Amino acid sequence: MVLILLTWRPGSRGFDRILKLYRLFSSAALFSIKMNSIICKTRLQQALGLMFHRTPAIAILQFNRPLKATIHTWFMFYAIDIYFYDSNDNLIEIKKNLKPFSHYTPEHKAKYIIEVPT
Repeated sequence: MVLILLTWRPGSRGFDRILKLYRLFSSAALFSIKMNSIICKTRLQQALGLMFHRTPAIAILQFNRPLKATIHTWFMFYAIDIYFYDSNDNLIEIKKNLKPFSHYTPEHKAKYIIEVPT
């Protein structure tokens, strides 16, 4: 189970869908962790993601349409696991233990990407 401190206000646009993704992710996780979360909807937020965050956090990248988004860990100080979800909230790909200052291009298009510290 994953415990997450939501920084997104309930009732905000898209909150229910994000909460559903958290629940999907939580049911797949085999560990318990408590940390802040970042929801990245704009291109700038998506490009920055977890860059320059010294304390571990969870980032959810939400795109307007499914795409193959290359994930990088430039200027990150810890390794991450990446979970790729399609438009139907199905887990389609996982990349484990992506080290700092590296990158990864998924094989499939994803509508949502969740970045979690390893």
